[in-house]
Amino acid sequence: IYDDNAPNGAQVIIDPVIGAAAFDVLDLLLNGNIVDTDFIRPGTENDRHPMTIPNGRLNPAAVNILEVRVSRIGSNTQTSLPPLQVLYNAIRPGNRDLDTVPGHSELQLKLPQDIIDNGLDAGRAAQGVQVSFCYPYCRAHDVIELRMGALTVRFTVLPDEAAQFGGAAPVCIGRTLTAQQFQQAGDSPQFLFAYTVHDQISNGADPSDAFSAPVIIDVDLAGIRRPAPIFFDHPNDTDPAIIDLQQLGNNNLIMLVRTFAPQFAIGDSIKALYGSTSAADFFVEGTVTGQFGQPNPLALEVPNNRVVCADVVTGSYTQSRNGAVIAHSKIANARVVGQALPDLPPPRVLVAPNGVLDPKDNPQGATGRVVVAGFTPGDQVKLIVRGSAGNGSPTFSALPLDAGGQADFALNRGFIAANLGLVVKVSYELIRGAVQKDSQVLELSVLNVTAAPTITSVTSAGGVVPDRGQTYYRSLGITGTGPSGQSVEVLINNVPIGLFAVDAAGVWTVPTRTFTATTHTITVRTTDGSNQSATRIATVLEGLALHVAQFSAQNWAGWTWGGAGRQDDFSWIAHPGQNYYHLHNQTFTNNSSGTVLQRIFSDLTPGATYLLSSGVFRSNTPYVHPRLQLGTSAAHRSPVYTLSVVHQVVSMQLSFVASTSEMTLYYINHEPSGTGNDWDTSHIQLQRMSL
Repeated sequence: IYDDNAPNGAQVIIDPVIGAAAFDVLDLLLNGNIVDTDFIRPGTENDRHPMTIPNGRLNPAAVNILEVRVSRIGSNTQTSLPPLQVLYNAIRPGNRDLDTVPGHSELQLKLPQDIIDNGLDAGRAAQGVQVSFCYPYCRAHDVIELRMGALTVRFTVLPDEAAQFGGAAPVCIGRTLTAQQFQQAGDSPQFLFAYTVHDQISNGADPSDAFSAPVIIDVDLAGIRRPAPIFFDHPNDTDPAIIDLQQLGNNNLIMLVRTFAPQFAIGDSIKALYGSTSAADFFVEGTVTGQFGQPNPLALEVPNNRVVCADVVTGSYTQSRNGAVIAHSKIANARVVGQALPDLPPPRVLVAPNGVLDPKDNPQGATGRVVVAGFTPGDQVKLIVRGSAGNGSPTFSALPLDAGGQADFALNRGFIAANLGLVVKVSYELIRGAVQKDSQVLELSVLNVTAAPTITSVTSAGGVVPDRGQTYYRSLGITGTGPSGQSVEVLINNVPIGLFAVDAAGVWTVPTRTFTATTHTITVRTTDGSNQSATRIATVLEGLALHVAQFSAQNWAGWTWGGAGRQDDFSWIAHPGQNYYHLHNQTFTNNSSGTVLQRIFSDLTPGATYLLSSGVFRSNTPYVHPRLQLGTSAAHRSPVYTLSVVHQVVSMQLSFVASTSEMTLYYINHEPSGTGNDWDTSHIQLQRMSL
């Protein structure tokens, strides 16, 4: 797959040409089209000649024909025989691995569900195990390499199973694994399946993760596995395949290990695994006890909160003696049904010690917090608030609990303002699947205290200006909090600028207004002059008024090469009869189009009109005329100026409105040629014309 790995194309070696003469021309033909040309240099008539197939020219959907044609000086031609047939695949079998999860995301391995659930014994192996390998860009003659336990098996995709060139739609290839193969692979409780694939020209799957995600089963052809554990949701349980949460209640789930001599002995260690589809595996350990040499059944407990409604669970264990594992069990399977919800204490409100909320302690609003002990994955909670009508009784959507069983709900300033002097009832509803349960109620007392107004933000088009921050933006808006239904007075540098209404949510806003370039101290107070806020300071900086890059002093003035052409295309040159220098651009390559000069300005005045200008003239060189243009990072562009007359100074100009304080300005050449296309500039100027 050389398009990815060989940026210069695929190399082709031409053997010495019989009867070759100097200056004979070699044409490399791919599917009848010339893709590379070379000639035989004097002294290389008997040499091998490297040629190149450029990237993207080989056809992955056909058999490619490769030939070389020799054109003699005498005009006769000769073409290589026989033509070389080339097979090329542009995409690896399986395409790319699309995620960071271990195992190639597009290589799917499918096994029968019964052996995944119950493992594989000799009787089931004798029936044969059908496996399927499903992946995109499956092609005839692919080789599938399956690792199964200690055995590696390879299968070849037949022409009637997949197309010759493949496609994006996954194709499934089925094969049957025999009992003999499983015997060769060996028994293991962690018997692993994984596969990879190579096409017929040796391209493998994505090397970042070449094998499919592993599938692990319990293989026990020798029949030495211990009996599966038994699940009990209550002492009189008669159906271990069903775990009923209503029967389980607040108790832990029992996994019973049946012990019997001589397979089990007193003192044996048991390590059990409880697996579920909704959570990570859980391990629990125990030791076999007994009397008179006879082992007793061992009851192991799974915590109640790990038993989840609608879950499918498994149970198994390993048996150890004297520190060494001596046996593994079969696998128990069960389904969890029913509902069991815990007792629910009331929620909390932050910050409201002992259920008393002081508005002065919560200027930005309060937080209702729900914590559920013994929660299960998938549980959701919804806060219920019963206060005054409207803002005093906000409604909430259900939220999932985090890893600590917690969810927070915002009680905004409007909630506090609407409930001043009242007692609010706060509770929550726990939602588990289709079942809901209400918590106990918190009675929250809201004190009738008016909090001082605050300033919460000063904003510009560039974002929030932090307290004691600086900005080049001259248009600023101010937002804060205050007593809802009233007005507040805003002062700038101790001068009132007006009264502003506080809405029902307790928010007031000063619409965007123009500020002078200086430091501004902002405060807010209630209309009676009391409860004045803390100060907030914002400094509006004076933006750039004039920048001149005068190249006569051989100073770049912050302008840098922009990437077009070569950096050393630029030099300083003094023209005859002149006692100062110009910045000279002498092009040498055919990659000269694009940005040739650029400079970042970080102190522009947003909203101001600027004029970018430059004096430029064509150098005394023939051929191609330069075509220059001025531009900005905000996509402003001047007309394209064609420099047709040698040494005639042209004044390029671009007028634009600065959208932000930081912009990059460009000097652009639209002529790619390195033949001619030379020019000089005396200066570049940026001037603020109006605010």
